[in-house]
Amino acid sequence: MKSLSFRHRVLPLAAAAVLAAAATAAAQTYRFDEDDEPIPTGPEILARARQAFPPHPVAITARLERRTEEAEPVRTLNARLRMDWGALPPTARFEIEDAFGSPLAEMDIVYLPGGALIDFRAGDPPEPAPTPPMEARVFDTDFTWGDLALGFLWWPGGEMRGFQSRRGRRCFVVDVQAPEPTEAQASVRLWIDAFAYALLQAETYDAEGEPVRRLSVRSLRRVDGLWTAEDLEVRDLRRRTRTHLNVRSLEVLAPDDEADGDRDNGPREDGT
Repeated sequence: MKSLSFRHRVLPLAAAAVLAAAATAAAQTYRFDEDDEPIPTGPEILARARQAFPPHPVAITARLERRTEEAEPVRTLNARLRMDWGALPPTARFEIEDAFGSPLAEMDIVYLPGGALIDFRAGDPPEPAPTPPMEARVFDTDFTWGDLALGFLWWPGGEMRGFQSRRGRRCFVVDVQAPEPTEAQASVRLWIDAFAYALLQAETYDAEGEPVRRLSVRSLRRVDGLWTAEDLEVRDLRRRTRTHLNVRSLEVLAPDDEADGDRDNGPREDGT
């Protein structure tokens, strides 16, 4: 049975996101022009990044592979991800399988104003199980459950720190404090494309201000108007391992008929 957990409103870094897999050019609402408009605040940048996601559900199949610093394979997983960030409230579902396709776990997340509603199942076949902490690693990869959930985009606040270049793109640099900081996760620094509002890099910092994990978008491709992160890397800076998430397929789905009334199709901040 689903339960509302306020502890799980603290969703760790992200990245991983599976995510940037949703940033679009076709559905893009904002394109920042420094000559024509004031520099947006941190919360405005995060809001615009959320608004850049497709208005309809997105289904992704991906492969996660953890390797040592010497590039030796350690763990391989398959994942099926369904994100519906345009719904009210936003929702996501993750299905994790081993390298041979046997189920390991499933997680459903619904973002509510006061926290995240989480339903977790584990085993083959998946059955209700205790919900893991969102900062827990996904079966010993370098991704956390919170990475897959893109929780940092819903964190309150955010400070715009300036501009830097990542992968040849001009990016906003935004620092976001964890709502409930821990020793291992106190804040996240985000590099968000100033044109497409897509995440290009994210770093998690511990309570001492030291970087502990780094997410990077390694390559992008355009599929049906979507700029899709087809190769993501999360690097653990302490245990010196890295996990690649490679997007194998992406499909934009038609919304369920019964869900149409719950979708945010109203005017955006710019009136569109």
